[in-house]
Amino acid sequence: LLGRLESDEALEPLHHALKDPDPKCRIEALRILGEKGRRRSLSAIRAAVHDEDPGVQRAAIQALGNFKQQEAISTLLKLVQEGKEQTKLLAVQALDRISTPQAIYELFRCLGTGSPDLERISKKALLRIFRSRPVDVRETLLRILKEEDDAVGMAVFHFLDDVGNPRYFERIIEECATEPPGIRQKLARIFSELDSEIALVSTLKVLDKGDEGAKLLALEILAHLRDPRTVKALCRKFHDAEWWFQEAIVETLGEIGAPGAVPTLLEALKGEDLHWPVLIALGKIKDPRGIVPILRVLASHPSIRVKIAALEALKAFREPRILERILPLLKSPDKQLRQKAQEVIAAISPKLIERQNVEAATRIIRELGMPREPAPDTFRSRLQRLTGDFDFEIAEALLPLVFGNDSEDLVTAMRFLDRWENETATLSFIERVAAEGAGVLDRFTAVLRSGYGRFFLAVAIEKGPTHRNREVQLFSIELIKRLECKEAVAHLLPLLDHPDWWIKSQAIEVLGLLRAGEAVGPLVRMLDDPDARWATFEALARIGDGSCAPAIAECLNDPRRPIRIGALEALRTLRNPEVLPKIQEYLEDPEVLVREHAEAAIQAILQSQATCTRKEIATLVRDACGVHLLKREQAIEKLRKLSQHHALDLIDPLLTLVMEENPSLCKRVIRFLDTWGDPVRIAEFLDSVKELDYATIMRVIDGISQERGTFFVATLLDLIYGREEKFKGRYNIFLNRFAIEVAKQMRLAEAVPVLRELSQAEEWDVREVAILALGHIGNAEAMAALGALIEEGRSRWTVAEALGIARRREAVPLLLELLDVEDRNVRKSALESLKQIRDRTAMEKVRTFLGHDDALLRDTAEEVLMVLEDV
Repeated sequence: LLGRLESDEALEPLHHALKDPDPKCRIEALRILGEKGRRRSLSAIRAAVHDEDPGVQRAAIQALGNFKQQEAISTLLKLVQEGKEQTKLLAVQALDRISTPQAIYELFRCLGTGSPDLERISKKALLRIFRSRPVDVRETLLRILKEEDDAVGMAVFHFLDDVGNPRYFERIIEECATEPPGIRQKLARIFSELDSEIALVSTLKVLDKGDEGAKLLALEILAHLRDPRTVKALCRKFHDAEWWFQEAIVETLGEIGAPGAVPTLLEALKGEDLHWPVLIALGKIKDPRGIVPILRVLASHPSIRVKIAALEALKAFREPRILERILPLLKSPDKQLRQKAQEVIAAISPKLIERQNVEAATRIIRELGMPREPAPDTFRSRLQRLTGDFDFEIAEALLPLVFGNDSEDLVTAMRFLDRWENETATLSFIERVAAEGAGVLDRFTAVLRSGYGRFFLAVAIEKGPTHRNREVQLFSIELIKRLECKEAVAHLLPLLDHPDWWIKSQAIEVLGLLRAGEAVGPLVRMLDDPDARWATFEALARIGDGSCAPAIAECLNDPRRPIRIGALEALRTLRNPEVLPKIQEYLEDPEVLVREHAEAAIQAILQSQATCTRKEIATLVRDACGVHLLKREQAIEKLRKLSQHHALDLIDPLLTLVMEENPSLCKRVIRFLDTWGDPVRIAEFLDSVKELDYATIMRVIDGISQERGTFFVATLLDLIYGREEKFKGRYNIFLNRFAIEVAKQMRLAEAVPVLRELSQAEEWDVREVAILALGHIGNAEAMAALGALIEEGRSRWTVAEALGIARRREAVPLLLELLDVEDRNVRKSALESLKQIRDRTAMEKVRTFLGHDDALLRDTAEEVLMVLEDV
């Protein structure tokens, strides 16, 4: 009854009803107050937005949509930014109903917030506003250009591009025509980054029907866009335009820089009014067709200003043939003209001379670096023909041979340096090559390994590590590392005191790779440097000198966990029994990983006391994984006999083999483990593999998939099922998950029964992992297991996701069945899976969700239909 009264006297009772304990009463009062739309009720409705009852909150937000005041818009905007998903939807719908310029401005601002959800909701509301009726947004867009940053402006114009109405772009160009230069430049910058066909077409339309200011702004935008497709249109408009507009068009054509504008510019050059802008434009385009006309103007035009513009244009071409036409101007009585001529000659001539010298030097180097060595007198006379800075030019001339397409060019350069034996020139060449980065190292490594470039390598080893240039130092160290130059050890040792941490670490690493026994003493001293300890551990472990083990053991007192672990790994490799008491102290370390590495080091040292050495085991393991059948069987038999008396460490040699990037060798490793027939070994192997890099893991999985050894597959199934008793304490949950991942990548059909049983588990994480694995396997048995889960009503959300992963048409009826489930998340997941399967038979069912009350399901259904219609 109060709602039917038009008098303001009905407002007070309605305000009082907002405090009623019954939510239904509060909701009804909010609905009536929203319909009345009186400003007096605004504060009460804003307070109800924070009511504890969700229904009351919803009614309050809907009521705010009937108010045009800034307070209502601010409240709704805050809800859009900070509210929950449903609250954001309601707030945007309310702003949609308000549709005032301020509301549209706030929704525009939301497009550039960086929040995907907020941008999506705001864009949807704006699309509804713009497509329902014409909207005049000139003032709103102008305000955004003035007050907001480029990110917001770019987001707004991307939205207008999606709307697809070119009139919006035309209006904003017309509005900004009278604005200050900063706003005009900002609009031009946004248009250039927008890359929109609609914006381009709109700008060209403004040239046809806009006023003077709008046309000039449109040309400024086209100059920023630099789209060659606009050249023809500008050239057509040039002929019918007034002189001021012609001049602006010429400047724009120069900024675009497309050769298609040259004929029009050359025609304009025949006139009397546009010489200066046309010359500048031709210089920016740099088309050779413009050289002769520019020279003609330079010779005949009486204006000094035009002559200077012609010289500026010619400067851009850098053509030697124009020098003879410019040299007479050095005697001109006009000082400015003489200075400009000197500037142009200085820009062209040094480059020409330098290029000629380099080309001549390169030709001579090709002659002197040929396989047949020239006579000494001929060699010296050829070199003396080069002028200028001899060493520098030789280094410059060698670069084209390094980066040329012919692989023999680098061999020629190396032969030349070997015959010349000039240390200064070679070192200069190394400096230039090192400045190009590590990309050239592969080519140099291949040539140097072939025996060429002995002098180059000697200079790089002797002078490179201690060179003043950091790039040369790193280049030389990497070259030594790749070529394993043991003679470079003495030159690397001084780098252990280098102030650059990275160079010092690289030197330590290379000394370890070279297994330099003479470097043990200096490396032991490096253990006193806390920043170099980790790299030093690895280097000493590679060298394998057990005498340094006590010094490494002293580093176990380091409080940093990675350093203690690195020291234990090195001690495990060195296997010196003297440090056993020290290592045993760390069996009680508070860090679990430290305790585990200490135990592994102790076991390795104890195993080394047996008669069979680690090197012998590694050799037998490599033979057991070899190509020859007889040698393979003999090695396996020897390993079996040794395993009766010693605890053999087979895992480390096997890991070494699988990391060699040889898929065939990796397959033979899997075959060996399957032949060995020990589930504990296989579990240890998989547990170690899961810690390696991604490429090695995938190589191992491919090997398992191709071999599919009976015992290996059975062990995988035991790991998936969790039969801990078979693995003697080696089983853990991470190994279980990795085994499931292996089966999933293999699409292992034998794992389906086990996974089906795990999909019935009580623990949700076990159940979810098993269901998703069934989806990846995706055979008929797996699909049947997923269908059974749907009938039982278990984990339907995850089942829907798994059916999408399977991407089988047999999954479509199951997904359509899930669309009838009341759970919103299940329905959304089923819709997403239908989008992945892309089967048009589901379109009729999906269309029923277009009118659904839930906006999320409605939006998802729209996306699915868009995908299915494109199939």
